[in-house]
Amino acid sequence: MNMNLTNFQEFSKEEKKSKQPITLEQIQEWVKNEQFDKFYLSSEIEEKYQVEKEEAIQKLKKKLKLKRAQNKHLRWVVQKNDYPYYLATDLEHWIIWDIKQKDWNKTKLDFYGQIRKCDNYHDHASVLAQFSMANQVNWWEREYWINPPQFRSISDIPHIHLVKKNRSKQKL
Repeated sequence: MNMNLTNFQEFSKEEKKSKQPITLEQIQEWVKNEQFDKFYLSSEIEEKYQVEKEEAIQKLKKKLKLKRAQNKHLRWVVQKNDYPYYLATDLEHWIIWDIKQKDWNKTKLDFYGQIRKCDNYHDHASVLAQFSMANQVNWWEREYWINPPQFRSISDIPHIHLVKKNRSKQKL
């Protein structure tokens, strides 16, 4: 739901057909080098997003507002991205919404600060327990990031992208 498609690469129909799903290794490289303009959607997801964008954003905002009203102490809401990047089949795209904080820099410092304190898998799992994902994420097979402002279609709710390996779809 966080695709600002006006800032993504424009592809011709032929280029779109030749695009391959994005691998975790590509994502890790792009995030490391801050190449956020390299991310893209599949043609199907892009078309769906263009049709549903405004309504979907309003529904999301209502849902997050309701969750906040139900639990004043709740800070993070985790959900699978309804409009994920065009990813390899063994990957999942999740969004971690910060419903308490309006300052993107504070969200980044808080989230990244907690993750950086972790020395091992069990520490990572305990941090992610607050995101209800502790048992779903192998921290050595994931990438997380915050898009720069020009790539945010929902700019008023800070959020973190998390792409992880889907254990049930991993190749043995």
